[in-house]
Amino acid sequence: MSPANATQIFVVSTAQDVLAAGHELRNALDNPAHRAAAADRLALVAEAALGGLDDLAVRNFEAVEGGAGGETPEERETAADEVLTGTVGDLNVAQVTFAAGAALGEGGEAEPAPDTSGASPGGVAGTGPAPDTAAPLDQALRLVRESAEAVATGMNSGPTAAAWSTPPTPPAASGGSAVSASALRQQASATLDGLVAQVSDVATGAASLARKAVPVFDAAWEQIGKVVRVGQIVGRFVRLGLRAVEAALNRLYTLVHADFLRTARDKVHAIWENARDDATTPAMIRVVIGADAAEQGVGRALTGDGFHPDRLDLAAGRVRELGSQFGRLMGVAQAVVGALAAVGVVSAIFHLVLPQVAIAIGAIALAVVAASVVLGSDYADSGTGRGLVRGVHGTVLDAVR
Repeated sequence: MSPANATQIFVVSTAQDVLAAGHELRNALDNPAHRAAAADRLALVAEAALGGLDDLAVRNFEAVEGGAGGETPEERETAADEVLTGTVGDLNVAQVTFAAGAALGEGGEAEPAPDTSGASPGGVAGTGPAPDTAAPLDQALRLVRESAEAVATGMNSGPTAAAWSTPPTPPAASGGSAVSASALRQQASATLDGLVAQVSDVATGAASLARKAVPVFDAAWEQIGKVVRVGQIVGRFVRLGLRAVEAALNRLYTLVHADFLRTARDKVHAIWENARDDATTPAMIRVVIGADAAEQGVGRALTGDGFHPDRLDLAAGRVRELGSQFGRLMGVAQAVVGALAAVGVVSAIFHLVLPQVAIAIGAIALAVVAASVVLGSDYADSGTGRGLVRGVHGTVLDAVR
């Protein structure tokens, strides 16, 4: 069983447990005799889910960093999938626990940390104290069920994952190395175009969400990799929701890495600025992920003749496969953005702690932007990613050696 499949299974199983306990609480809201027991059960299930997801996060770190020493190339290659899928699991728990807190009237009494975000008490989704209503819980249960179904089917039903694929490489049976080289060049170009389109899609959506959560870029950017400080929160479900949000942020930090945060602030900030118009230009993304440099490297590598046609044809197939793999990853990243938006809506009810929660949501959204750039760089093989996969440029170089 691959690490990604193991994570999918755990996230789906966890969601099912949380959904069952959440529905039990929903049905007991009007029954004081059963409400407390149902709330206790949901809290225990959420605690167990977060504990299991924390264990997965340790394996995420080992796979991404190669720190355990026994990772296979396949495990390294699926590490990003595992991180993103686990993040969906964290945010699913956050949705239901925040919604449970709202349904139970947890006001989230707190001693807030200083608000330097520029976020108003209305934050992501409005103002006002938490109403004693089941509506947030009903919505969270529906969205988490949909999320679990998407994870169970491999995220292939989403529009971003399904809408883009590179064309098949033309056969080169009778044309020799020149035809094979041309076909490989075309396939590499098509795949790089696809990487750019996918990163643009994800980065625009995530950056737009970040801007809505926190108007000040540095407030969100500087929160990545740090503890979410929210004061003394009384409500246990609000505490669980915040723990899940922090777990999601820490998991994405594993994927992005500290060196990138130090060197790529201006790149991510440019994407943030472009999100004002809900569109990150592909030309910007081509530069940010190094797609132009990779394409130029492919052109240089395939200049000349004397190449082995079979090696070039195999490389073209591998480059096409890279495009499909990246499409799946960005489908999962879109699922993270969707789950995060839902968390933003339900957590906005807790207006006393909203500035801190909003900063965390903005930080997660920017971490998704950063992760899409890191992964795009990896798959282009521009030399600025994590080295989790042998990307387009490297695959072509291997074929001509």
